[in-house]
Amino acid sequence: MNRANCKSLITSIAIAVSVMTFGNAMAEPFELDGNPIVDDNTLDDWASLYDSGNNTGGNSLKFTGIVPDGPINGADSSIFTGGRKDIQDVSQWGHKSGSSPDKDEIINAYAAAYRGQDTNGDLIIYFGADRTTNVGDAFLGFWFFKNPIDDLQGGSFDGMHTEGDVLVLANFPQANNATPEVLVVLWDPSCSKADSNNPAEGDCAAKNLRLIKKNQATCNGGGVGNAACAVTNAEDGPNDPTAAPWQFEFKGAALNEFPYETFYEGGINITQLIGGEGCFSSFMAETRSSSSFTASLKDYVLEDFNLCSFAVAKRCKVVDLNSDNTFKVDYEIDIINTGVGEFTADKILVIEDEPSNGTPFTINNTLGNLNDGTPLSADETITISGRSFTSTINGGTNTITSATIQLAGGDVLSATNVPLTVACDSLPLSPLLTINKSCELSLEATSGLIAVKKNYGGTVCNTGDIPLDVTLTDSDDVTLNESFSLDYAKRCDPLQTNACGTGETCTQYTQIAEGPDMFLYACQDDGTGEFVETIPGGDGLCYDYSGEYNPDTLPTGESYSLSNTANAKATSPVVPGGDLGDLTSLGESATTMCQLCPECEDCEPKQ
Repeated sequence: MNRANCKSLITSIAIAVSVMTFGNAMAEPFELDGNPIVDDNTLDDWASLYDSGNNTGGNSLKFTGIVPDGPINGADSSIFTGGRKDIQDVSQWGHKSGSSPDKDEIINAYAAAYRGQDTNGDLIIYFGADRTTNVGDAFLGFWFFKNPIDDLQGGSFDGMHTEGDVLVLANFPQANNATPEVLVVLWDPSCSKADSNNPAEGDCAAKNLRLIKKNQATCNGGGVGNAACAVTNAEDGPNDPTAAPWQFEFKGAALNEFPYETFYEGGINITQLIGGEGCFSSFMAETRSSSSFTASLKDYVLEDFNLCSFAVAKRCKVVDLNSDNTFKVDYEIDIINTGVGEFTADKILVIEDEPSNGTPFTINNTLGNLNDGTPLSADETITISGRSFTSTINGGTNTITSATIQLAGGDVLSATNVPLTVACDSLPLSPLLTINKSCELSLEATSGLIAVKKNYGGTVCNTGDIPLDVTLTDSDDVTLNESFSLDYAKRCDPLQTNACGTGETCTQYTQIAEGPDMFLYACQDDGTGEFVETIPGGDGLCYDYSGEYNPDTLPTGESYSLSNTANAKATSPVVPGGDLGDLTSLGESATTMCQLCPECEDCEPKQ
């Protein structure tokens, strides 16, 4: 967007804002009455947020605490170096230890965020500061930075301005019945200079600063007809003096008491005046040499004020065994806005994810693409679903190693609870094996002798739902020692439409436990009646075996019978884990009795 269009748009917004009827824009839930004491038990005030030094924050969504500006007695460690101005980027600022003129010396500063109770949940920020003396006009500024800002040892600042940073200027002239002037300014790099000596709302007020709201508005207790206001404990007013709930020292006055015009507070309805996300990271209170937009900066207090935060939650479940004996794991991830501000739809979410036995993967998308084009508002959740990854084990864990949202200016905000590791629900598996056997005895001549010969055969089948590697032996025939693999039948869900392929029907395959519906279901070929293999043309579901040998014992009994047992023992290439535990072996045996002289009901009895 070019500068002219940008200016036109912001001017339109400002004009629209200026003619809006804000009603009780800050009627609740905070007192703005020129003192920090709770006068209305239904509302908060700074004393309730301070909570006798515990800084619990009352009913606020975010509270900086009462932030002292260095020692009460001693050098102030946070004043601006000469020539610093609001029109400069943060990287151009400098600070040092020293002292400002008494009228510019901040003792404490504070800010708190609320959702309006009678303004459809608007984001409202209250702010305040107290100063050492009441001699001279007070020119205060309150910055709300989108990016984290820090003052470093050595005198420099870390961080930078971002378009949309908010500066509230509160100018308190010392005169009878004087009304404070409140100006709301946005950081706007498209402003190269002031549009005029008396900028209107929507105009560039100075280099990098655009004026959004300009009015004279004194906060009136719990309610005000403007979306931005300020108030002090005026001279000869009801709060001259007023008690200071926290440590405060005024030259020539009682300790912990605010003489007139030493306590200042105000508020701004961010939603109505600014709109957008309200995703601030840092708060600064400053004193200024004059009401000019280009005034020199004097003292400051800087504190974290993170209005935006988010957390993640994850669920994962193994849903299928793939043909290569790996597992398909479906997962869902929740992105939960746990902060006060709103994440706009264009914000980029990046999630780094690492399965315990799988390939790490990344999710990189805008919140709008993940949320039907809408932002992620406070207390709302976006669920990422319909996704899966491949793992070599059944179950295991899944770890979100990193989750970030890119903020304005290139900074990133990390989820408050990463890394996050969750256990994935395993796929219930039922390894099953069946074996049958038949045999017959006969007599044969061998080496001039009559010997007993035994012929046998049978089938080993995989009736479960995982592949098996089988070893087959016989209790008497030492020559039988065969190894083979068995596929498993293609599983299906009988409640799912088109669960099997064309010409196939989802049918009960194996009963795995007593009770109704305790069956495995598999796809059955409608033509052959055979169950379909998971890997067509592979190892097959069953294996036929046969053999013969000469027993070294004679048949006994009236029927001259001999018995032997075929043993099928299986392991699986799948490492189940999870609910199944470690599958070391699965064994089944089939014992059969062979008769050399079987009874014959139709035979004539011997005479």
